[in-house]
Amino acid sequence: ALRDEQPEAAADAARVLTGRGPGLTPDGDDLLAAAAAAIIAFEGPAGLNREVARELRSALLVHDLGERTGALSATLLRMAAEGQVIDPVRTLLDLTVERATWMRALGRLERIGHGTGGTYALGCALGALALAASYKGN
Repeated sequence: ALRDEQPEAAADAARVLTGRGPGLTPDGDDLLAAAAAAIIAFEGPAGLNREVARELRSALLVHDLGERTGALSATLLRMAAEGQVIDPVRTLLDLTVERATWMRALGRLERIGHGTGGTYALGCALGALALAASYKGN
């Protein structure tokens, strides 16, 4: 969905992933939040149209979010779609940080929750790869 810049496909993915997995913040929700953060971080470098980026982020929030997942996870998803994520995620998505800083942030992120941090790291990587693949050199 991100690679092809298709909000409808992003919405389909969100319907499948939202609320999926164990824990206070299910893995599916963590992946969606990381994807939203990646869209914001790489919108410019990937040459993504600002309106398309907004539509993609919006599509990641299902209309019945509060019914599909817990309150904390729904809040974190909404915040991520608005560009508000925890510090290790921001650092991980910052193309200007040095490798040592990036590695420390990744280590911190991986220690968050039972699987949350690792899932966020995976979601950031997948989001970045998808957006890089969509790059048109604008």
